[in-house]
Amino acid sequence: MENIMHTPPLGRTTGILLLAFTLALVGADSALAREKQRSGSYVTSKGRTGTFSNSVSGNYQDGVNRRQSVTTDTGQTYERTTTTQYNRDTSTVNRSVTSPNGNTREGSFTIHR
Repeated sequence: MENIMHTPPLGRTTGILLLAFTLALVGADSALAREKQRSGSYVTSKGRTGTFSNSVSGNYQDGVNRRQSVTTDTGQTYERTTTTQYNRDTSTVNRSVTSPNGNTREGSFTIHR
């Protein structure tokens, strides 16, 4: 079976990118909740086809929820969910990722100013 969605472990680069992204949004107002959805289809270089959908909702104070889903031409569905929350009082970012195999990883870091 072809694994379409690969979820690499969180590494140094991911942490740095997450920190930069969070710093860019530190001033964001929690009242500005957004919802975005995107879906479509794909064809791989080996001729395999399928569909995908991505959705993002929430805000950084209450939590941003991301859901990514891929369904292959054989009917297999792979889903990855991520929740990221920023606590302005403690300058802490909490993140939880559930991969397609059901494993959940959690982590947090503090932004020092």
